[in-house]
Amino acid sequence: MLNRKWKIRAVSFFFVTVAGVVLFKVGRSLIIVPKVIHKNKSVAISGKNEFIEVIHTAFDKDSRKIILKSSKIKETNENILDFSNMVTTFNISPEETVTIFADQTHFLSPQSKQAKMMGNVKLSTDDGLLLRTEKSFVDIDEKTAKGDTDVFIDQDDTSFFAKSYYFDMNKKIVTLIKNVKGNLAKDLI
Repeated sequence: MLNRKWKIRAVSFFFVTVAGVVLFKVGRSLIIVPKVIHKNKSVAISGKNEFIEVIHTAFDKDSRKIILKSSKIKETNENILDFSNMVTTFNISPEETVTIFADQTHFLSPQSKQAKMMGNVKLSTDDGLLLRTEKSFVDIDEKTAKGDTDVFIDQDDTSFFAKSYYFDMNKKIVTLIKNVKGNLAKDLI
């Protein structure tokens, strides 16, 4: 009989110990998780199908890194996302990076690297080219940008204005279309 009591006490002590360990781990998680979430504030949920302060890394067809930063992402249709205040950074060559800012960006499909960018679109390269317009269609895989709204281009002491444009980033050639005006050094073109 005494032997049976000790067995029951030993089993009870074992379960109390296991329960204590589980409670300790759960309590520690409740304390640590809010601190970790606070440190890693790269994604926050603000409303239905909406995220704020997002940083996302993807890769183009040449396996070069694409970094997307947005103040807000909203799912408009199933798996179709619209970005607010998005900054996109990607390489057009191993030595040169392009950064594009737009107030609103709409990717054509979830897998697509093609986007319609609207509002205060600014495209800049490491070589000092700055292209400013209100609308642009950008294909990150093909490294092209085009638009049919007024465009201003600045680099060093050269500036141009046109009604539409096509920018082949691979070849580093900007084709200006309609009413092209500009300054090359101090000469009017």
